[in-house]
Amino acid sequence: MRAGLLNEIISTLRPRVVRNEYNEETTEWKTEIPSLRAGVQYTAESRRIESGINEVVFPASVVFKIRIHYKHRIQENDRIVWQGVKYRILSIEPNREYQQITIRVEKLNE
Repeated sequence: MRAGLLNEIISTLRPRVVRNEYNEETTEWKTEIPSLRAGVQYTAESRRIESGINEVVFPASVVFKIRIHYKHRIQENDRIVWQGVKYRILSIEPNREYQQITIRVEKLNE
């Protein structure tokens, strides 16, 4: 992996279950890794109709490539924040040959 290709900064959010003042369990997203250098490859944007809602969504797919020593710190239930936009992790694919991890994500419609 060439360090010059890691030209974007991303961060990760991890879900935490907390209890509120009414003793209900709610999910809060806390920053797990505040600053992480990554290479970003924008792959595609498609159009899809959500069943039951009759809503057209445009999920954008992005691929992040990071160094392999972050392998144990990133989990599939985490979210990635890049340029203020949140992405849901679809897959984490380690590649030992290039000493990198490829993370495939999808943009969240919030």
